[in-house]
Amino acid sequence: FCPREAAGAQLQPGMATAEGTARLLRRAVERGALHPLNVRGLPLASRGPASAPVAGQQPSQLSVAAVGFGAYRVGGGDKEPSHLAALRSALRVGVNLIDTSSHYSAGEKGSGSSHGASERLVGQAIAEAIAEGDVDRDGLVVCTKLGHAELGKPAPPGAVPIRPEGQGANQDVWHSIHPEFVDAEVRASRERLGTPPDFVLLHNPEYFLSAQMQQRVPIGEAWDEMYERLGQSFEALEALCDEGVISSGYGVSGNFLSCMFSTTGRGNLYESLALDRLVDVAAAAAARRGKEGGHRFRI
Repeated sequence: FCPREAAGAQLQPGMATAEGTARLLRRAVERGALHPLNVRGLPLASRGPASAPVAGQQPSQLSVAAVGFGAYRVGGGDKEPSHLAALRSALRVGVNLIDTSSHYSAGEKGSGSSHGASERLVGQAIAEAIAEGDVDRDGLVVCTKLGHAELGKPAPPGAVPIRPEGQGANQDVWHSIHPEFVDAEVRASRERLGTPPDFVLLHNPEYFLSAQMQQRVPIGEAWDEMYERLGQSFEALEALCDEGVISSGYGVSGNFLSCMFSTTGRGNLYESLALDRLVDVAAAAAARRGKEGGHRFRI
């Protein structure tokens, strides 16, 4: 297995497009690998099954198979060949949405191979699939996430410790959404993936709220500080979209008010996120950057 962030690794050009994703799924339907009802549209302009892509029609949104490939426990272990084969097989039958994260891995924690291992494997699978003609880059929707710092490294700017209930403080486990950390992590993810990610999500930013709760900060003050920090992160993500380091947009993967439990397993109130406030924060972040066309925050 060869890490793709090695110096001189070539990036795959391109990004997911409405035409490319529709073409990939149409071909999968035509050869019987994918049922027409298992096609969905992104973003949520389509609520429910979308019509199967039809030749000659110009699609207006990204199209994805109803089943995506979640790359949580893949990469960085002795089962890498099996993980790679599973992803390659999924791509061949029309699965075109891949979800990963900077800290996803099947390797041993702290082994030096865990951080970014899933992204490296995803990058290898995409490169091989394109080279062998299984897919085109514009047919794939590649999503990754950030927030968790690499184990054993110094705390990044703006970091809070992750302290699982009943385990006390572990100062080697850090989480951050500071703009400098966001910028560095997205660029590292692009190198590991071997292509600009289509979407980047902040991974459980509410760990900041968990730290505030343990310090008994009043909930209103904690929430205000949380959304101030998110606004700064969103500005960094908008800049990365402008530069092309992120191809399409960004979002948040977290436990919202609608979730019963928080990311630490408690009843979800203090540590939760409110979607309407996130949308307002994204609009304000884009406005501060002088963006007339609006923000790139996606739900």
